[in-house]
Amino acid sequence: MVSVIFSLTITAFLIPILIATPNSYHSGAVTPRVSNGRIDASEWDFKAHGLIPLNGDWRFFPDQLLTPADLRVLEEQGTDAETLRIPAVLPASDYRGGTLVTTVLLPPGLSTGAERPGQAVLGLKLRYFSSANAVWIDGVQYAETGRVSLDPSEYQARYEPAEISFVPAGEEVELLIQFSNFHHRRIRLNEIFLGPARIVQSYTQHGILKDAILLGSLILVAVYYGILFLVQHNEPANIHLSFIALLSAARLSVVGDRILLRIIPGIPAELMMKIGFAASVLMLPLLVLYVKEVTPSPRLELPAKLAKYAAIITGALVVLTPLRVYDLVFEYLQVLIILGGIYTLYVVLRGPLPATTPRSGLLASGGALLLLAGVNDVLREASVIHTPELFSAAMVVFLVLQGVLLAWRYHETYLKVENLAEENSLMIAEIRGLNRTLEERIRARTQELENSNARLEQLTRIDPLTGLANRRAVDERYQLEKALSRREGTSLAVLMIDIDAFKPYNDNYGHPAGDICLQQISAVIRGCCSRGTDLAARYGGEEFIVLLANTTTEGARTLAEKIRTGIEELTLPHEYSPTASYVTVSIGVAAGVPAEEPEMRLIHQADKALYMAKAAGRNRTHGEESAPNA
Repeated sequence: MVSVIFSLTITAFLIPILIATPNSYHSGAVTPRVSNGRIDASEWDFKAHGLIPLNGDWRFFPDQLLTPADLRVLEEQGTDAETLRIPAVLPASDYRGGTLVTTVLLPPGLSTGAERPGQAVLGLKLRYFSSANAVWIDGVQYAETGRVSLDPSEYQARYEPAEISFVPAGEEVELLIQFSNFHHRRIRLNEIFLGPARIVQSYTQHGILKDAILLGSLILVAVYYGILFLVQHNEPANIHLSFIALLSAARLSVVGDRILLRIIPGIPAELMMKIGFAASVLMLPLLVLYVKEVTPSPRLELPAKLAKYAAIITGALVVLTPLRVYDLVFEYLQVLIILGGIYTLYVVLRGPLPATTPRSGLLASGGALLLLAGVNDVLREASVIHTPELFSAAMVVFLVLQGVLLAWRYHETYLKVENLAEENSLMIAEIRGLNRTLEERIRARTQELENSNARLEQLTRIDPLTGLANRRAVDERYQLEKALSRREGTSLAVLMIDIDAFKPYNDNYGHPAGDICLQQISAVIRGCCSRGTDLAARYGGEEFIVLLANTTTEGARTLAEKIRTGIEELTLPHEYSPTASYVTVSIGVAAGVPAEEPEMRLIHQADKALYMAKAAGRNRTHGEESAPNA
């Protein structure tokens, strides 16, 4: 089964690529090469063999941007040119640019092959040639990509393929190409193809059509998996596949015929390169995370963690650094990416999915396909082989296979659920009967717990000794009254009450007597606070507090005096008090509209007033009107 799946995968992958990608030239023909700046194509049959690659040794003038007129002067002076084998990759550290020249000897009669005067009969196809170039044919400038200059301030990069149509002046065509680079750390001089203009146009249109089909497919797949993730939040594999498809689409848009440049002609070269590099470096981490989701192997735990960090670090590197930096890193990172892909494929084959199951075959076949396509593109980019870009097509096939794999997994899950439902059908009736009894018990128990919780909640705000509110209740109530006072512009008053010399009372009469004293004083305070909005509380130890909404300083003093005299009238004996022979209290009063800041300033002012009452001799009330917004 695995071999069948793998064979079908390879077939489905290769057929559309072979159909959509025309041959640039006939592999069976003996292809002439450029030698010392000259190529004899007089015997080349363009109709039978298609385009001819102008590979070989071009005349090369390094770090000089020559025009055809400049070239004539040098030839008259007998200046010898170097030779450079095209395609080539030059280090930007050694070259700023240069001029390449070759002469093409055409088949007899080709220059007169136009159906009507002025019609282009020949064309040039440049995949992309350095980061900026200008093309001259027979002394006439036909195209310029970017801005060619040996002055960095005038130079402008633009990585764009070019198709040039022209009518040759004779049976010999002189091609002169200027190029410069201050953007990339390498100067890549790719193959140049020559042939009939209609073949060049057809070759370009086929390439654009292929890329457009793949781009549309990737975007469609990304949307599909994104919708699946929105429907099934518990399936992270879908969002991983959606992002993988989006990254693949982004990468495809800036390679090959560079559809993104055709859609957005003014896109900066740096941004375009960042899109391509970011998509390439983030692809493997997302693939590792996806494989971990569908193949829960312990061997993938560490790679998955490393993948997350790698995605963050490499993504930041591409975004924050210039092309020369992240391109250098990526050159060595490609090896790690391929090794990581091999290890992930190994884990899939050795993981919890048996290697002979169709699901394992789908995952392994798709992974092997991506790996082979990735190696192909790396070697193609390095000009080691001359093949089409395959990774994007491989990614479409991979994503489709993963759709089948996930559907298979969902189907297996559905069958398991269906079997469990059948097995449990006989138990449901009994369970329902037990549930009814259990629900009644739970309902009764829940009501008891709710009642208990309500009582506990109330107790957390009540002082158990005095029955007054506690400090927690005061803090909560103060914030509410403060907000209400500020909104309505009414005065909020605070009374801070402290028993005079209560420690000697406790030490000499004993703590039980102290507790009775606190309870009797609490009863007086509670009795004086007759309004429903008043809050009396034990603030701590022998200290009490009263919050009075909508109360002025005068009203607060009146109530404070009522409380103080009421406690005095208890005449609780206190032989150890320096103030009187009975228990007395001191009271601090503060009132006003509270300030907006979070501090409980009114309480602090009341506490300060209490301190002043004690300093003045105790058994008295002290307080002043607070400033507005105190």
